[in-house]
Amino acid sequence: MFKLKPPATDKFYESGEQAEAKGYETLSKILSRMIRGLFVFKTRKGEIVAASSTFFILMSFLPLMLLSIGVYGWVVGDVALAHSHVMNLVRDNVPGLAPWILTSLDKIIANHLSQVQGVSLASIAILCYAMMGFSSSLLFGMNTLSSQPSRGGKFFEDMRAFVGAMAIAGFMFGFTLLNTDLGFWSSQSAGAWWGSSMIFLLRYNILQTTLALGFFSVFYKSFIPGKIRNLDALLGGVSFVALFLLGKSFYWVYLHHMKTEFSATFGNFETIVMAVTWIYFIQCAFFYGASVACAPMSLRLKKTEDKPELDLAA
Repeated sequence: MFKLKPPATDKFYESGEQAEAKGYETLSKILSRMIRGLFVFKTRKGEIVAASSTFFILMSFLPLMLLSIGVYGWVVGDVALAHSHVMNLVRDNVPGLAPWILTSLDKIIANHLSQVQGVSLASIAILCYAMMGFSSSLLFGMNTLSSQPSRGGKFFEDMRAFVGAMAIAGFMFGFTLLNTDLGFWSSQSAGAWWGSSMIFLLRYNILQTTLALGFFSVFYKSFIPGKIRNLDALLGGVSFVALFLLGKSFYWVYLHHMKTEFSATFGNFETIVMAVTWIYFIQCAFFYGASVACAPMSLRLKKTEDKPELDLAA
């Protein structure tokens, strides 16, 4: 006997229903992971470790920026061009800074560059030391959130901090280079077959977002203690980058609803308070991404601890 094949319309409807069920299951898993990451972030005091990292950034921000400009200019070959690139990066990623703050910062940097030409080994050493302090605060926070003890002693921890600092410095170099004005890249890619594609990817922040996703996924995978799966690290990186982009996109809420109250309360220091709050938000987003990455590992460890031990003597 011959079996009748189901009509093509039935297959079409079934594929739609399967896609809907799969989409619902995937969305449920993602939301569950986000909630589990938030639970880890709150129960292990992620906001406190974010505050400590913010303190390290504020303490080393200006000298770190000055030394970074010198090193970046040394690599690029033009310190004045590096100055322009870094100031553009600050304007684009620290929203709402008052013009007088940017002007003062620009004068400080210009005076520094007029007195110091190029970089020395001592400057690079100081830059590495400052970056290691910031890197150590990030590693300490991830150790706290993962609830995993550090291993290897002080020397190994310092080496991890140094490697992390070099990784962050490399990322900042690449991110700064990609965030330069399009005129710079147009001149660099003039006549190249990849020039138009490069400008398109830069104009819509595709390359910058891809670099950030890849870097922070690898950073979570490499520096969170314990066994972090690749997918978990990727979800952590996506969480951090998504929060960063949402924070920049929803800055209009502050401009429309809170700017007047902040100005009345803090006066000329209003933008400084907002800049510190923005840095703190970025640190919270970073540690929330780490919480999302290590949440499955924490759940697996908890299940292992909850298993009853066998009484071998019985």
